Amino acid sequence: MQIKTFAKTVCKKWSDQDDAYSQDFRNKLPLKEAKNNWLLIIGLGIFLIVVGYLIGEDNVFKNNQIKKLSVQERKILALLKKGASNKEISDEFNIGLSTFKSHLSSILKKLNVKSRKKLMN
Repeated sequence: MQIKTFAKTVCKKWSDQDDAYSQDFRNKLPLKEAKNNWLLIIGLGIFLIVVGYLIGEDNVFKNNQIKKLSVQERKILALLKKGASNKEISDEFNIGLSTFKSHLSSILKKLNVKSRKKLMN
């Protein structure tokens, strides 16, 4: 409110000035109430969309990465998330322990995760 009052006062005081600086000053300061609230609403909406995207990007990224896993790797990942041990998983799928470890290594690499503990998170 004080800026508008200041602007009106200055524009009234210097209204007879016709130089470029005065004209530019009069053109840049809002002298009337802003009726273009829709610009603010659109800007706020765009801001919220961007924030929502950035927050959800991590989940979208992980879902896209999981699509890269083979069917066997997805099944192994499901058992890993349930807390099954290496031996239990290798027995469940009738594969050797070394084969399981190879699958685990592939899962970690495809999901860009460094450890089994981080995979659980």
